[in-house]
Parts: sequence; structure tokens; C-alpha cells
Amino acid sequence: MRAELENTKRNLKIFETVLEHAYEGILITDENGYVRYINEQNAVLLGVKREDVLGKHVTYITEKAGTHLVLQTRKPQIGAQLEVNGRKMVVNRIPIMEDGRVIAGVGMVLFKDTSELINIVKELNLMQSKVEYYRSELEHLRGNKYSLENIAGQSEVMKRVKGLALKVAQTDAPILLLGESGTGKELFAHTIHQFSLRKDRPFIRVNCAALPKDLLESELFGYEEGAFTGASKKGRAGKFELAEGGTIFLDEIGDMPLEMQAKLLRVLQEKEIDRIGGSFPIKVDFRLIAATNQDLDRLVTQGRFRTDLFYRLNVCCLQLPPLRERKEDIPALAQQFLQILTDGNKQDKLFISEEAMAVLKQYDWPGNVRELFNVLQRAAAFLEGTTIRPHDLSIRAAHAESDTRQAERDLKVISGEVERKAIEEALKRARGNKCKAADMLGIHRSTLYEKIRRYSIRA
Repeated sequence: MRAELENTKRNLKIFETVLEHAYEGILITDENGYVRYINEQNAVLLGVKREDVLGKHVTYITEKAGTHLVLQTRKPQIGAQLEVNGRKMVVNRIPIMEDGRVIAGVGMVLFKDTSELINIVKELNLMQSKVEYYRSELEHLRGNKYSLENIAGQSEVMKRVKGLALKVAQTDAPILLLGESGTGKELFAHTIHQFSLRKDRPFIRVNCAALPKDLLESELFGYEEGAFTGASKKGRAGKFELAEGGTIFLDEIGDMPLEMQAKLLRVLQEKEIDRIGGSFPIKVDFRLIAATNQDLDRLVTQGRFRTDLFYRLNVCCLQLPPLRERKEDIPALAQQFLQILTDGNKQDKLFISEEAMAVLKQYDWPGNVRELFNVLQRAAAFLEGTTIRPHDLSIRAAHAESDTRQAERDLKVISGEVERKAIEEALKRARGNKCKAADMLGIHRSTLYEKIRRYSIRA
């Protein structure tokens, strides 16, 4: 019995010490509103001596005290204001209940001065602004660069494709984008992500053709510490992990090695990945969009693409039309590209003469929308004045018969020459900075490296 009494005294002492050292001013009354305890912090705030108020009714301290009122109403007052001696404080008043009856009341000073609360609100507003800013920056870094507004064109075929894109965006099924190089497959991938339920999560792009076979697996699935020579000591998350909750876009999937195709199929089926050197699988949540400019049916027949993976990807398939099949969209595309070019270089607004527009419409654009942008970019770079005329366009074969094989060969040669010169000009203007040059050309950095090698450009 004595030990139990000592233990109770010790606990009460601890409890009292905690209350004394609390930041908040604390006052406790009995069920009738008489003060049973007040810590030194609260006594100082209220301008009283503890010994003077113990056993007195709470209204003895100030008529504005409201602790006795919550004893009557049995309803707590949270964040109430109390003014004592010219000091405006924020307080909580809480009735303590036991077995359905009031046994005590507690008053706590949360903020010694309302200016404290105002400062906290200001800090919270500032933090909220910063959060919004960083969220915006993170969205940019995640790669969600494009939206539906970037897809110019009102031709019937484009209206249909855009409508289908918005429709499949609402599902979580895999999407396969097919189309020639330069038709805007990545643009559609971004748009689908933006209109999906995963829009607030990452958008991760992987160019399967730009990565060597030995690196593709570690890029996609990551690796653990010491998995191979040169591996980071901390290990590294793969693209599927980085895309958690969002979208992963596998561009040029037709170039993926067969061995990797088998591993990708398992990821799609099981929704889990195995890091290189890892001892257990990692669950992943993602939406897959794949794209290629190759004929996957032909690759399947040739044994270069797995049949089971093809069927797994070909759930929602969008075929993007080449520019030659929607020439009525060229004016809108041209105006959009010129706007982008003038905004980026802070130039005066540029125009295209009717004669130049006729040349653009006559050309068959084997490089599609990307080639159109490159041609206009080159024209804008060397333009004298503000109006682009036929002689400013580097497409000599625009008046050739595009339905003959010879004309097609000529156009490809010219397209390549225009592309090579555009890359050289961009590198020159970027002073050799390949990342900046790639941004100027509107292509991915790995694509720029590929074209530099193809055209043997010194950089």
C-alpha cells in the first residue's frame, strides 16, 4: 500500500513538472469553475500570482474568462480569443467528462499574442506558395511538356485521332502509338498522360533505340549496390520505379532486344520489377504507352518481336497519319511553329506569303511534322525581314512530281541535307552545347547524337 502511494506521488510529481514546463499557459478548474491548478506560464500571462487565484472562481482572474461557461454548455471552445491587460491571446477551453458528467475544465493558451498566429499564417501562406511553385517545377521536370493545344490541325483524320486519344486517356490500358518518324508520337503520349487520372504523377520517357542493350535493363529496372562494376554505391531506381503512379513512355519499342521484351512482358503481367542484383521483386504501379515507326506485324513475322508482347501492347492502338495525308493542317502547323520560334528567340512576329504556303502544301514531307518545323526554323534563322517567301524555304523539289520514285529519292536527299544544315546551325548558335541545340531543334538529346553520327557532323 505504501509503495503504491509513493508511486502515485511520483507520477503526480512528474505530471506537475510536465505542466510547469509546457509552452502553453494551462489552467485547471473543478466542475464548478474553481481554480485547482495554474502553471507559472499562465500566471505570468494573466498578470496574477498563483497563490492568489488557487481556490478562487475563474472569473476572479478576469470577467472574460470563459472556462466556467464550457462547464455549463459541455461544448469546447477551440481557438477562442481572450484579451487580458491589453494582450490578445488565442485559447482553448475544454470540459473534461467522465461517465457522462463534467468533472473538470481545462484552459490552454495556444498563442500568447494574436500576432504569433498571424505570423504563422503568413509563413503557411508562403510555404503554400513555395509548394505550388515547386510542384509546377517538378511537373516540368517530370516531362509533361505538351498538351492538347500543342496538337495543331483540324483535318478530319486529326480530329478522329485526337478524339480517340482523349477517350483512351481515361482508361488504364496500355496504348500503342504507330506512325512514321516525325508524326508526333511523343506529343500524343504527353497529351494522353495529361488527360489521364495519373496526370499529377510522373511522366517518364525512355528511348529504347538510344540505349545500348547492356544499359537498357539497368535503365528500366534499376540496380542494387555492387550489382556490377561501376555501379553506384547506393544503387539506383529504374525508370519503372520513377514512374510510380504515373506513365512510362517507351519510345521506339520496335528496337527493343528480344531478351528485354521477355522481361517487359513479365512486368506488364505481374506489375513488379527485379532490380539487377536485387533479392526480391518490387511492386510498381504505372500506365504504359509505347510507340514505334516500325511495322510490328512484320517484326513479329520475322521473329524480331514477341507475339505475346505485341498482343499485350496492342490493346488501344492509335495510328498517327503522316503530314502528306493531312496537308490542310499545314497552315495551322506553320503558324504554331513560327509562334514558338519567335517566342523562343524574342523576334518580331513572322509571316508566310501565299506563294511560300503553296510550296509547303505541295511538298510531301517525308520527315513529317518534325521536318516542317526544321524547314521553318532554318528559314526564320536566315530571314531578312518578317515574311517567309519561297526562296527562303530549303525544299528545292517542292515542285517535282512527288508520286515518282525519283522524286521520292530526291526529297529524301533534300530532307537529309536540310536536317543536316539545321543541326549544324543549331550547334553553331548553341556554341557546341548539345543539350541546348537539341532544345532549339525540338528533339531529344539522344536523337541529336544519333543524327550527328549519321551525318558525320563535327561537334
